[in-house]
Amino acid sequence: MVPGGSAGTNESRVRSFELIDTNVFNSEDLVVCEQIQRGLRSGANEALIVGRLEQNLRRFHSSIEAALEADPRAKVPQSPLA
Repeated sequence: MVPGGSAGTNESRVRSFELIDTNVFNSEDLVVCEQIQRGLRSGANEALIVGRLEQNLRRFHSSIEAALEADPRAKVPQSPLA
């Protein structure tokens, strides 16, 4: 949390989010995401291990799988990189 702010105030929560979003996400995560995408594109990995803290990634893939199962006409497009 932001030093000097009460953990319960909306202002301190907003400021904390801004610090994380601007300083951590933009300066670190985007660079790492780009590196991961280059690695995935290389085809060097046959499988990936997803950590327990990646719930949103798991939810995303679960929703895609459910949509594909719900519509038998759905097709998975081939990757242009394959």
